[in-house]
Amino acid sequence: MTTNVTFIFSFSQPRLSGNPGMTMDWQGAPASPSSFTVKRILRLEIPVDTYPNFNFVGRLLGSRGNSLKRVEATTGCRVYIRGKGSIKDPEKEEKLRGRLGYEHLNEPLHVLIEADLPANIIDIRLRQTQEIIEELLKPVVLFTFQPNSIKFNFVYDGMGPIDDIYLDMQMGILSQMQTIIEVISG
Repeated sequence: MTTNVTFIFSFSQPRLSGNPGMTMDWQGAPASPSSFTVKRILRLEIPVDTYPNFNFVGRLLGSRGNSLKRVEATTGCRVYIRGKGSIKDPEKEEKLRGRLGYEHLNEPLHVLIEADLPANIIDIRLRQTQEIIEELLKPVVLFTFQPNSIKFNFVYDGMGPIDDIYLDMQMGILSQMQTIIEVISG
């Protein structure tokens, strides 16, 4: 899956204020370039056009928002879901569209990863967060197979479009399994 990545914003500043060149860190030595705090915002596009029926927002948030909270706690980066479809209630989203602070609702669904970290670790943390988010953005389709039922279980790993031949093969295997179960259960 190809993901478009855009750096939106980046600046650096020393952690401690004072005269330039005279900045001291907590040990009393002049501040090194690695002690500068750098703020960067990375934008990842969500492939809604490719997978229109997949709930990307739900997948990113997880149960009670725990997936997103875990990513933020692990990496130290903030993650924001923005764009059309980022608000659960479509009517509320429509009312908010065009208002100050909700300009992102006119854009396609995307993720913003914001990091305000020391210069020596910010790139590593942004890359780590990007990899986790891209992994969460891989669609998973689940059908459940139950004996004496029409429901089938089929897992799709999101590596490419589902073609009819592959689906026919999966359904054929599941149909054979259902026949075997019916013969066994009598």
